[in-house]
Amino acid sequence: MDETPRRRSHFQRNLIAGLLTIAPLFAVWLVFNFLLGVLSTFGGPLAAELTVFIDQNFPTAAPWLADPRIRLAMAVVIALLALYGIGAIASRVIGQRLIGLFERIIGRIPLVQTIYSAAKKLVDVLQQKPGN
Repeated sequence: MDETPRRRSHFQRNLIAGLLTIAPLFAVWLVFNFLLGVLSTFGGPLAAELTVFIDQNFPTAAPWLADPRIRLAMAVVIALLALYGIGAIASRVIGQRLIGLFERIIGRIPLVQTIYSAAKKLVDVLQQKPGN
């Protein structure tokens, strides 16, 4: 009796099981990596300015600030604080009015309006609680 087909089948099953196990973890890593990249890109300029300020006023902190991981963390934290501030403003009445004005302006630009409305619908779907 030839063991090769059985071994091949066993190998394929284990390989597929391994891929299916790793796929969700890989997807989470991709999303997390993307979000960190976006946050560090947006927070980078403010983090650079903050680094200069700290270097000038607290020279003993310079070795810490030379570490790229510290700068990345600063950029991410600054971007998250900015998002928090935007969210706080948007949840108020004046923020709702500004968002409404922005959406009316976006509604007049054909291609941008299509992309914005599709993204907004996706976010609305993701915000819905299960069962609603």
